[in-house]
Amino acid sequence: MVIIAMLAAVSFVLMFFAFPVLPAVSFMRVDFSEIPILLGTFILGPLAGIGVAVLRSILHLLSTGFSIPNMIGDLASFLASIALSIPVYLIYKKKHTSVGLMTGLIVGVLISTVVMAIANYSFILPVYAKFAGFVLPGTMADYIFFGVLPFNLIKGVIVNSLFFVVYKSLAPWLNKKEKTSNSYIIKEER
Repeated sequence: MVIIAMLAAVSFVLMFFAFPVLPAVSFMRVDFSEIPILLGTFILGPLAGIGVAVLRSILHLLSTGFSIPNMIGDLASFLASIALSIPVYLIYKKKHTSVGLMTGLIVGVLISTVVMAIANYSFILPVYAKFAGFVLPGTMADYIFFGVLPFNLIKGVIVNSLFFVVYKSLAPWLNKKEKTSNSYIIKEER
């Protein structure tokens, strides 16, 4: 529980270091808060990763306020984090190699992108538009195709690239820790 809380705190802080990548949707920002969620998922399992994501979102809501736009944004961030981390974990769990990790990261980005496109189309954008007065610059399909899809692909590549570097640098330490505990840590190819 302490590790989950610490990773959630780090994830929460990382949410504030965000930057836009597409001028057309400059309010969509890349942050690195998924990296601690991925680490929690890999070190302690998927339920721990979900716990980190939930705590991060609660902390963010407490600091920014419980307005409808903030709740929608945090819900979207939570969905994106889970849609990214769970597929990566499941694929890498089956194939404990660098290729397995890369495959998982690619599939995770694709699944997260599709999930966020569907979520934005079906409920995130309509609710946000209703309560925040958000007006789409074009059609919903244009917004999804030219905003949501490219943003999530770009964000996924950036975040997963950094996670790959972080995880590979932590892998030797994690493998040492595995020998002293029963937790699931992924082994590297020999």
